[in-house]
Amino acid sequence: MRKTLRILQRLAVTTQTPVSGGLIIFKPDRLGDFILATGCIRRLDRWSRETLKAPATLIVSEVSRSLAAREFPELPLIVSEIYDDSQNVPHFLQVLFALRKRLLPLRGRQVACLRHQRFVVHELLLAWLSPATIILLDDCPLMPAKPPQYPWRRVISASYPVDVKDTPLELEAHARVASLLMGQPCSPQEIAPKLTTFPTRDNGELLVFPYGSDFVRNYPPDRLLDVLRAARQMNFTAIRFCAGNADEAAAMSLVDSLADQPGCSVLMSITPNIECAAKLIAGSRMVLSMESGPAHLAIALDKAGIFILGGGHHGIFAPWGSPPRQHWIDRPLPCYHCNWKCIFDEAKCITEIAPSRIIEVIQSTLESFPPHPFPTVAS
Repeated sequence: MRKTLRILQRLAVTTQTPVSGGLIIFKPDRLGDFILATGCIRRLDRWSRETLKAPATLIVSEVSRSLAAREFPELPLIVSEIYDDSQNVPHFLQVLFALRKRLLPLRGRQVACLRHQRFVVHELLLAWLSPATIILLDDCPLMPAKPPQYPWRRVISASYPVDVKDTPLELEAHARVASLLMGQPCSPQEIAPKLTTFPTRDNGELLVFPYGSDFVRNYPPDRLLDVLRAARQMNFTAIRFCAGNADEAAAMSLVDSLADQPGCSVLMSITPNIECAAKLIAGSRMVLSMESGPAHLAIALDKAGIFILGGGHHGIFAPWGSPPRQHWIDRPLPCYHCNWKCIFDEAKCITEIAPSRIIEVIQSTLESFPPHPFPTVAS
């Protein structure tokens, strides 16, 4: 499949005459990665309107479609149903060429690439766009080293950041793309992620998202239950588990394990889509989550939260936020930055985090940020 995509990429290369139109922002990615880019997307769209006199066009993945449409309703939106090139081949090619028809009318415009971990299929999509100018970063640590191949008219590139303190590398990377495009410095603080369309309030609940995007990133259930037994004695109206349809049975087993023990109510909600999860988070008092989309949602909504962070991608997508309102709890080990190719039977950077540490942070956060009884609106 990759050889086929490389051939298609070479055949797609043309010298395209620059055309007028707004900036194209290329960000087909996972949900949490899209949330991290929301501030940069707003800044780039503002630049496009001021400089190119037209709004930006946003290219996103299917998983980010609803959130992108909600947060950026004024932007033309193109959805890529393709995440990588590992899907069923006939279906994959059918979807790929349907997407090509939507990309061809955009040829010859400027492109800002916020997808820094690019597979061959992403390079093909960019080649179909045939940008007059493209701004991107090289050498992302999550991708194997390979010579960059840029067949487009004009490429403005820089290296992916490797050593940045107090800021995830992805946020710094987005700031570098914005700086290259605008020709002026842009700091990560200027493009801090933010969600603005979900009304926030405090219903007193502790929301628990017990499952990450991969099993290896999950905190052990027995240890999580130890944390929640203690949390039930704190100032929460309820403990509410949130899980997708695939994890409903596992989450219900956690609910049942707590049901006959003293403390506040224990509830369960199925979150089949991102908007459902975001609304629950916006109404909660605090969020306890694995390293996954809900953690990024909570911070982008400025909710108090405790997030369990493993070492596979440590420093690339997290930690971020506003301590002491948001806390990432980790356990540094020499094997950090393994790209989730764990050398142990379990991810000890997660499983060996003591429940007492999490309990202490939940309690201290509650004391530092007392309940807000009146509804507010994210701004």
